[in-house]
Amino acid sequence: MSLYADGVHRFSPSEISTFHDCRRKRMLSYFLSLKRKERDVRYPLTSGNLGHGALEVFYLNGGIHGEKSQELALDWLRDKRAEDLAECAEEHTATIMKAHKTAESCVLSYLHWVDQTGVDLDLEIIGTEDKLSMSGPIPNTELNGRIDLLARDRRTGDVVVLDFKFVSSITDKIRMLHLDLQAKTYGILARNKYKCPVRVAFRIIKLNQRGTTVKGPQEEEYTIHLNDAQLDTYWTQLGGVMFDIVHLSNKLTEGKLSHQILAYPSPSDSCSWKCPFFAVCPMLDDPMSDGEWLLNDAFESKFAKPKRDHESDPSGTLDTDATTTQEVTS
Repeated sequence: MSLYADGVHRFSPSEISTFHDCRRKRMLSYFLSLKRKERDVRYPLTSGNLGHGALEVFYLNGGIHGEKSQELALDWLRDKRAEDLAECAEEHTATIMKAHKTAESCVLSYLHWVDQTGVDLDLEIIGTEDKLSMSGPIPNTELNGRIDLLARDRRTGDVVVLDFKFVSSITDKIRMLHLDLQAKTYGILARNKYKCPVRVAFRIIKLNQRGTTVKGPQEEEYTIHLNDAQLDTYWTQLGGVMFDIVHLSNKLTEGKLSHQILAYPSPSDSCSWKCPFFAVCPMLDDPMSDGEWLLNDAFESKFAKPKRDHESDPSGTLDTDATTTQEVTS
């Protein structure tokens, strides 16, 4: 969430999802705006980012209708690999090579799947990586979202929001997609701009390296049709979520209550690979550990005040007054 000089709180779908997942992660990622000092090269997250970049190039250059779109997408991957290898430390070379090989294999497989199935034949691309904005459901709020791909169905006139998901298991991903809040958020943003029926199509791509034995489909599309009643209900719910986040941020800024009360953690099986604060999180609940020093050592924020070496806070109150809602950027 960001509160700019105009007094408007600005929200992204990522922050809203993070708040639902874990209040502590939202506090560290968005309220304190902490980012790793060193680039994270963990697999498979890097492969997914590379795949997104290559597919953006593919669709920016016309997709299946572009004469050189496939060639340009693969060229972008090769150039990116050379750039990453030139910038990385030697100990990260093998990890980066593995991520790039996986990304290239996934993109090649996806391009073949698109060609064989014809899933894009009736789609007219109207935007890639588009940022959509609208006023929020409660006063002084704004909803912003960056969408992978926007298209119009030539048969029905519907707007189609396409979102690419690079995953280790297609089955596991599909199991929860009907509850995905991101789909509804994108649906609201697209409906507001285009004033027509909207559906969200998740293009799910399995992360596999070329040459490995694979079973089952490697790509699948899962479509969610969103009617006006669904979106209106979610809009009401979204107002409640935004109200809670604004209230929480104000309380953190006041600094009168411990962050353990306001932004408690919600551990889950995905923490080990999904949360950059996985290692330090339990230390923030242990007065005998110097979790805040570790945060300052591994992460940085242009908004936070620098702490003295090995300074700890045994009271369990993070230096949240170092960041105000007027300063935080999402």
